[in-house]
Amino acid sequence: MPKAKLPPADAWDERNIADWNVTTFRVYLYDRHRELYGLDYVGAVKRDCGMISDMIKKTDKATVKTFIDACFTDYKPTPKYPTLNFYFMKTYMGDRVLPKVLLAQRAERLLEAEELPIEKTESSENINELKGWF
Repeated sequence: MPKAKLPPADAWDERNIADWNVTTFRVYLYDRHRELYGLDYVGAVKRDCGMISDMIKKTDKATVKTFIDACFTDYKPTPKYPTLNFYFMKTYMGDRVLPKVLLAQRAERLLEAEELPIEKTESSENINELKGWF
């Protein structure tokens, strides 16, 4: 049986996150950037692609996308810095945003693993609080 053909790498909205690659993430950044700021993305393609690739290897594709989305949500443009790029996200926002993303994912996995209705416990309240951080 022939393997199903994937949409082009730059068609992020047509691909499952598991099928994304560095090009898909880069185009996603470009499109979201234009949507949110009305400006073209400014960043060093080679540097950004290397950083995205490194982050995929250290975490996973879903974490990278969630991290990018959380950075866009968290970032408040200023006249001096009206936009952001992946280098800025990873370098200046990574220490603040990535732990929240990882904790929220961990909380989600813990809630899914229980499969039973969660009783009000201190632990479940802490997990729900972590999920609400962003």
